[in-house]
Amino acid sequence: MPTWILAAVSLPGLYGIVRGITLWPDLPALPRLRAWLGWTQVALTVAFVAVCLVVAWPKA
Repeated sequence: MPTWILAAVSLPGLYGIVRGITLWPDLPALPRLRAWLGWTQVALTVAFVAVCLVVAWPKA
């Protein structure tokens, strides 16, 4: 598998990680609905990165 495919697949996950890091300090102070959406984004990002690693990393 070409390396550029692994990079292209991981870009959304990397964006989510950066977005999650910038959002992380504000999560406890956010209103309930906004905090729930933030935690959901963090969980989905971690799940997406895990799936990318399981699927693409062994084949790279």
